[in-house]
Amino acid sequence: MKKYSNEELVDLIRNSKSPDERKLYLGTLYEKNRGIIYRICKKYSGYEDINDLMQESYFGLCDAVENYDSTSENTFITYAGYWIKQKVHNYVRDCGSVVRVSSAMQERIFKYNELVKYYNNEYGRNPT
Repeated sequence: MKKYSNEELVDLIRNSKSPDERKLYLGTLYEKNRGIIYRICKKYSGYEDINDLMQESYFGLCDAVENYDSTSENTFITYAGYWIKQKVHNYVRDCGSVVRVSSAMQERIFKYNELVKYYNNEYGRNPT
């Protein structure tokens, strides 16, 4: 298969006449950007299995393809990163716990954990 840029693949997906062709190009787009997608999902791997997060990121990539404006100055993967992050974050928020915790509280917990991690890296110990 010819090497396409992300933007060319998006155009091919949008202009696909058959569902099989669309799936082929979506799969190619996913595989081409798998490393970037993995880096996004890795941040949430402490909450859910990385394979589940990678699968959920595929849906974010599909949303990005549908909503991408090819006339904008942004590259597709920059735009897609936002959609992938949103899908993965929402997946973790909705499915990450047996007990339902509000999204606002989860945000506070996430920020707290990030602060503790930063403090630990900076000072070599947990905050008191």
